[in-house]
Amino acid sequence: MIKSDLKKNKKKIFFSFNDFNNFFTGLDLAIYLSLVPFLSYYFFPSFDSRLGQIYMTLIVSLSLLIRSFGLNFINFFKNFKISKKNISFFIFICSVIPLLINSYFANSLNLILFVFARLSIGIFLGLNDSLLYESNSQISSRNRNIKSFLVFSLGIFIALLFSTFFNQVFSNSQLNQGFWKYPCLLFSILSLCYFFIIRINKNYNLKYQFIIDDIKLEISSPFVISYVLKYIFILLPYVFLSMFCLSFWLPGAALSENMFISEIKLVHIIFFLISSIFSNFIFDLVGREKMFRYFIFFGLIISTLMFTLNLRESSYSINFLHFFIAIYSSFAISIFLYENKNYENSNLKNLYLIINLPLFIISLLIPFFVYYLMFNVVYYNYIYLLIALLLLASLIGQRVLSKVK
Repeated sequence: MIKSDLKKNKKKIFFSFNDFNNFFTGLDLAIYLSLVPFLSYYFFPSFDSRLGQIYMTLIVSLSLLIRSFGLNFINFFKNFKISKKNISFFIFICSVIPLLINSYFANSLNLILFVFARLSIGIFLGLNDSLLYESNSQISSRNRNIKSFLVFSLGIFIALLFSTFFNQVFSNSQLNQGFWKYPCLLFSILSLCYFFIIRINKNYNLKYQFIIDDIKLEISSPFVISYVLKYIFILLPYVFLSMFCLSFWLPGAALSENMFISEIKLVHIIFFLISSIFSNFIFDLVGREKMFRYFIFFGLIISTLMFTLNLRESSYSINFLHFFIAIYSSFAISIFLYENKNYENSNLKNLYLIINLPLFIISLLIPFFVYYLMFNVVYYNYIYLLIALLLLASLIGQRVLSKVK
């Protein structure tokens, strides 16, 4: 009995189907961000192309913004004991809505349908989050946190791969007229497969075990805010991956001076993923608290030094900036997602906000970056200053969080 239990535990430790929950978040975000130029032409044909792209980026980002407000939906679903199977079915239904848009409808109706689709998919992807699901269904797997982010990155890779394929198959004119639905169809097909896999597998027909008393607990605002502030540097990898999704079209729309800054290459992403995996195991050996201090200390020194040197802009310096952000983004993931105790000791509302507040912030930053790169010259050394300020805010958050505990 003991040996069989150990084998079961090992299976849970090394692999779990729930590790793939966040795959659809990355897939959804990358598909629609890569299609922004065609979507903006389809929904805003009379707008200036750059303004239309900014508006469409904001609409696409609604799926991230709405996730922080999903607590009301969790409170609603507790009465039905919503299962993972139900959530996967709703994800599929939401993915089909954009496919229903057509030229026979009024443009305003099409836009309303699309906005509704972005909001609804964000809600159910938020409910499908790996950390949230495992915390409420008593299922856990080793390194679940780092795997959830890497699977999120895998979704981005696959989405961009197919977006590139469809961009080669169809002309820009065809994509502008509605052929952008074909990449979206990929999301619907994969989400349908996801639903059937869960449906036929009895192990995943589990209920979300929402405890009513836990849901009624008030949000601990000081704890949530100080926690998010301590790990505010998680915005680095989110921005980095989002810019990689936008690099499909943004360099051509940005000011010529900003073209290279907005052009994140595949080699940077590969380096980012490899560094994320290996740094996670190293941090396991060294310890979280030590690595947090080293991460902040060296990050402040390097970013402040690069800002004060004010080196002349060149392709080499911009490549160094991309690699620096890739390295520090990978470290940020490992440090942020290595944190388990605060997740497990949090009530449902605190946990949900801790997971989704960074996504809420990034949903506001993405359209802002697109706007800035289109209409303002970026002095890349000031990016180092922003990174230094993020790390400084993390130090403040650490002090505040230690007092709140």
